[in-house]
Amino acid sequence: FAILMVAPCAWGAYATTADSSPDISGDASAAARAHIFKLSIPDIAESLIGMPYQYGGNPDITGTTDNSHLFFTLYTRAAEKAGLRFIDYQPMRFFLKNFTAVEETQVQVGDLILLNNNHAAMIYKKEKSGKIYCIYASEKRKKVLTFNSDNLVFTIYWLENIKGFYRLKERTLQRAQ
Repeated sequence: FAILMVAPCAWGAYATTADSSPDISGDASAAARAHIFKLSIPDIAESLIGMPYQYGGNPDITGTTDNSHLFFTLYTRAAEKAGLRFIDYQPMRFFLKNFTAVEETQVQVGDLILLNNNHAAMIYKKEKSGKIYCIYASEKRKKVLTFNSDNLVFTIYWLENIKGFYRLKERTLQRAQ
């Protein structure tokens, strides 16, 4: 299942949005499950906005989160809705090994924006115009925050310090048993 569209990005580039899904299980419904996975991310992300930040926090146990638990929770819940299983929890320094670099023009819902200091935000929503919405757990502000590509902080902080955009590797999602 793939939709190809060209749209101007809020930061001036042109984005090719491809909703291509990994072949998770080798059967015909793999693309459908991958599509459900991506479609589930925005609602799950929005339910976590404002959650208190705590290093080592786990939304399902403590009602708090740090960035690695935030991303793990988002991916795990989206995978469950799609009949998939996401890999086990890993601290951020190990978690990032499960991603592969993608071009800015190829960003999709579920991709990460990674900074040079390895701080990350997840793209949880993308409009047809190319405007993206990101979520992350802020240690400084002590809660889960969002911003979008029209926000000044996106340009003067995130894009100035960007290492790149990253997507989950196929092996991170498996068909639920």
